[in-house]
Amino acid sequence: MTAFQPFHSAVNRIPVPREQAQKKGYSSDLFEDDVAPAHDHLAAERWTGSVDLKITVKTPLVFGEQSAEPSSSREVNKQGRPCVSLPVDVNGKVIVPPTMIKGMISRAFETLTCSRFRVFAGHDEPLTYRVDLAQANGLFPGVVYYDDEIQGWAVEILNGTGTKNESALLRDSAREGVGRVYLEEHFEIKPRNGGKYPDEDQVLSEFRRRTPHGQWTRAIVTKWRGKSGPVTLVTHLWNERRKQFERFFEPPKGVGSANKIEVYGFPCRTAPPGKYARDLYQDKKYERFFFKAQRTKDDLIVRGTALELPSDVIEKYVNVIRSYIEMGGQEKGRHLLNRAASCVDRDKVGELSENDLVFAVLDRKELESTNGEVARNVEVKAILPTMVGRRAYECSPTELAAQQGVLPVGSKDRASAADRVFGYVVPSPELGAVGGDVASRGRISISAVDSSNAVVSRDRRDLPPLLSPKVSSARRFLTDSSGKTPLTSSGGPLRRGDYFREGQYLGSACYPVHRNQLGKNEFPKGNQEELGAKDGESSNDAVRLAVKSWIKAGSDFKCTLRYQNLSRDELAALLWVLTPENLVPEEERDSSSSKVGYLRMGLGKPYGLGVVEVRIVGHSLKARSGADLANDYVLLESCDGLDRQDTSPVDFSLPKEDLLMKEPWVRAMQRSAYGYAGRREVRYMTLDENRANNLTDARTSEPKRGRGISPRELFGEDAGVPLTIQDPDRNDKKNNRNGGRQHRGGRQGGHHGNTHHHGRRH
Repeated sequence: MTAFQPFHSAVNRIPVPREQAQKKGYSSDLFEDDVAPAHDHLAAERWTGSVDLKITVKTPLVFGEQSAEPSSSREVNKQGRPCVSLPVDVNGKVIVPPTMIKGMISRAFETLTCSRFRVFAGHDEPLTYRVDLAQANGLFPGVVYYDDEIQGWAVEILNGTGTKNESALLRDSAREGVGRVYLEEHFEIKPRNGGKYPDEDQVLSEFRRRTPHGQWTRAIVTKWRGKSGPVTLVTHLWNERRKQFERFFEPPKGVGSANKIEVYGFPCRTAPPGKYARDLYQDKKYERFFFKAQRTKDDLIVRGTALELPSDVIEKYVNVIRSYIEMGGQEKGRHLLNRAASCVDRDKVGELSENDLVFAVLDRKELESTNGEVARNVEVKAILPTMVGRRAYECSPTELAAQQGVLPVGSKDRASAADRVFGYVVPSPELGAVGGDVASRGRISISAVDSSNAVVSRDRRDLPPLLSPKVSSARRFLTDSSGKTPLTSSGGPLRRGDYFREGQYLGSACYPVHRNQLGKNEFPKGNQEELGAKDGESSNDAVRLAVKSWIKAGSDFKCTLRYQNLSRDELAALLWVLTPENLVPEEERDSSSSKVGYLRMGLGKPYGLGVVEVRIVGHSLKARSGADLANDYVLLESCDGLDRQDTSPVDFSLPKEDLLMKEPWVRAMQRSAYGYAGRREVRYMTLDENRANNLTDARTSEPKRGRGISPRELFGEDAGVPLTIQDPDRNDKKNNRNGGRQHRGGRQGGHHGNTHHHGRRH
């Protein structure tokens, strides 16, 4: 695998436009919600019978219960290395669970019929995403307090000397950063080893002691123009004992004039207590100093503007803090949590306290109307614990799913086609609910699976970590109402913060077939770039899944699918997904009709594993209507399961099939099932490609030209065209070298806000 070469995305999405499909006049049995038929009788007009299936394995098939194997290696965690083995019976014969076969077919049926998501849990809160440095430009420093007048939480905007969003740098490194450490006139620091002056580490240590997080501090900030732009740095601290300012830093030589301003403010240290900025990430040299208060000619202290914090803003703040804690738990201490996430009890996640320091996102339109000045009527859109870090999207996946109509069934009269055919369990039934408002048994069953033709390999292989799809990777999962990639009004890619907004749709995750692996018994290499993992993660055996046994390509299984009480259209849809020729995109078909598409099961789907061809065994379909069954029972000629004649699948054709085959969700389903022609890789984006694709404009936070690319839509003229992430050339890098740098200061607004707060303590 080579970065910046054409490829197809290993994870993509199939659109689920339920409402649009329901308005097009397709079969109500397949696209409308309704009550699942009862099991107490077989309706006269419905169909009951069975069909034999042959399932041919096309790429290695891995399944079974995952466990941990003992290991004496010190590099492996205490639970042992994760492993998986095929389940076998007492005779050593592979057991293929019928539920796995049923789930595979159910998934295909659900996709074809635009049914509700049948598994959808844990997405009630807005997801969070990591921003780049450029997106920190619009953040305003603020301090939280409880306002007695509004009887609620408010944030005081401390935007420096009246500019849009100015804060000062708080150096947190003795040897790196702007300015110079001033070693003289520190009368309360005893020099080491009998020296004349203390060393840089001693000065920084005293500076840190005098600037604890969140303490109301009197200081001097010095402003000058540096090589990369304007600099505002805390250089002096008030020494109460000596009644004078003590200098800790000074501008470098040769910078010209520097402006010193006496201020009051709060040190904002995002590193947890006792830690340095560099402990959060290696290149972090500074913390921040929030200030606004400065003395006027009348020796009064001018304060910042106070803004009310809406309840939804507070809830999103809680979600951001929670996401840090959850990710820290998943990464098992590999990354240091920031102060806001590391200093809370589990029961008090995100709980606001007096004098909490936050970065505020204010309404851009309102700021534009006031020429950048922060007035009392400006709306707070979000508050964040760090300048660069995680932020919450506007809507949660559950909110989008509810608007889209794809949430799992909540009552018996809202069951979609897949719910009615394969059964359902209501995720959160109401108190006292009974019957179909709790669950419904499906009308499909799978017999014991004959695996006598399965060829088992015990040639141990390794799989990269089986990462579940991250819904927060919005570009992989969101569509617009037509099933296409959401774009701006001008047709460009969205900014990261504009995903998960009202009007967007959730796509159904899919893993397109890797055609270049068909018929081969190859496992993926799975390096860290392919995974999008951190350096060294995938090379660590402790996180790689050991496959101790697996089924080889060329093997096959046999089983019988039994169905009861299906409508003609439901049976037609079931037979359609069990016919592999139907799963081929129209543009890939030829006159020989020899091409087929595939279904997926088992582990490792993103890496091309688990591809199977599911085919109806010739002349095995048995189908009897309820009326015919009743008549046969009366005449003692036949009964369910002992039919005397076979039926052809062509007797059950999809209604309006020609029109359905033109719909985006069907075309996307076919493309995913067939895969891509040609020899281009199907893979994840590499780390370098991901960085290049996420480059943004420092001023607008919008993706740079040619960046912000989403996976290719699986339908339409370009569905088979590979993606290419352009490698930033030297000129591009030169033009963008400031793309992630925060702009400090800004245009002078002259607004100093209100001069006091009700109920505020200092």
